[in-house]
Amino acid sequence: MKKTNLLLGTAVAVVLSANAANAGSLYIADLRGANENPANTSPFTGRGYLILNDAETVATVTATHNVDATLTAGHIHRGTAAVNGPVIFPFPQPQSPMGPLTWNIPAADVVNLKALGLYMNFHTSVFPGGVIRDQLRRALFVTSATNEMQTLLAGALDGSYGISTDLDTVLMGQAFATGATKAAVLDELSGRTIYTQSRQELETMRDFQESLMTHGEQGGVASGTFGGFVKGGYGFGTRDNSSDRAGSDITRPYLLAGIEYGLADDVVVGLAVGYADGKDEFDGTIGRTDVQTTSVQGFITSKSDVLVASVVAGYGFSDIESNRALTTLGRTATSRHNGDAWSIGAKVAMPLPLGDGAIVAPYAEIDTQHAKVDAYSETIAGAAGLVVPKVSDHDTSAELGAMLSTALGPNEGLQARLQAGWRYSLSGGREMIATRLAGATATFNTALYDQAINTAHVAAALSGSIDENILVSVGYNGFASGRTTTHAVEARITLRIGM
Repeated sequence: MKKTNLLLGTAVAVVLSANAANAGSLYIADLRGANENPANTSPFTGRGYLILNDAETVATVTATHNVDATLTAGHIHRGTAAVNGPVIFPFPQPQSPMGPLTWNIPAADVVNLKALGLYMNFHTSVFPGGVIRDQLRRALFVTSATNEMQTLLAGALDGSYGISTDLDTVLMGQAFATGATKAAVLDELSGRTIYTQSRQELETMRDFQESLMTHGEQGGVASGTFGGFVKGGYGFGTRDNSSDRAGSDITRPYLLAGIEYGLADDVVVGLAVGYADGKDEFDGTIGRTDVQTTSVQGFITSKSDVLVASVVAGYGFSDIESNRALTTLGRTATSRHNGDAWSIGAKVAMPLPLGDGAIVAPYAEIDTQHAKVDAYSETIAGAAGLVVPKVSDHDTSAELGAMLSTALGPNEGLQARLQAGWRYSLSGGREMIATRLAGATATFNTALYDQAINTAHVAAALSGSIDENILVSVGYNGFASGRTTTHAVEARITLRIGM
């Protein structure tokens, strides 16, 4: 195994010293005595590489081997596996490492190459007909792909040889790997984790919106009166794993503080500033994404005996850090970049008395959140980092449900509130973005999913007054769908200040 790795490493180093004018395809030969015609039992092995440029006019040829006997020649021959064919490209010196050599390959031999009709052969005095040999065959990732995302990436990689020395190190390093190993490499190199960046932004803006709507519905300040409030919460949840999305565990602690003012009886306007530190820890220890979002939210709530209406709008900007573990390649890809998001939502509820202080309020809500992640390139030791264009994501939903509130305790000092609703997605399902790997020119489509799925929404809160000017509240807010489930627990304190 050590000898094989040494040969492979030497071959890659040799190939990388060649300068290719454009992208190309890789052909490889697993050089062994057993492949000779007739076969021999020599203990020697080697690996041959040929990069054919896109124009199919020039080939760059290299090889390494461990033959320690006196070599008399090395060539590329024309012939199938069972044929000892003529020499068509001799090597000036056959010692290892051999090359890089530039071959102006004839069109007829390009046809033979693609049809397994060329082979690489090394000769010694003991084995004048050949000591190690193998047919040159196309090295492909696409044949090892197990899903759509891997297939799209493999299609880009299989034509990306000869552009970047660093990328060639990665790709040629896997040329002789098993299909399972290649599939693992494709899985790690694909963009299965990048969708969470904009999702964190969207979810943060949605959670702030819901928190402020609940705040307006639970209380308020009198006309001509100021109030201030602080909310602290902790969000958590999971994202499901699929072939094109990496699953993750979500955490999102947040803080929301604001002021409000009573414009008139039962009409309150306010402004809030929020901060959330969202994290996705991906399944299988493949990395983590951190999205720190700071937002400004404006809100207005109007309350009467027959109608409660709230509107919340906000803008946020994010610092994003991505860390992806490319375990199979022994590398880590990182990036730091920015994003921003905005949201607006409106909710209308109709309180209906049930008796004994209980109220049920059917409601309708519509909201939209839009997020943008700036274009970025990952930093990595060498090539294979993702290069991602600017990404836009959105989530638009309509929600129908009901709220139930009731007074608790002998003095009705506590208020309990329950809410259950169903969010109907009005968004699209999947956007494909043109991603590429650093060092490659060919792009591959990466699927970016928005929520785009109906979601159950459940909330509960318990609130009470310490005195007439200080309110406290604790609550829960949860969203569950077939893709993502999030929960948030929250505590709030509100201070009323008379004018």
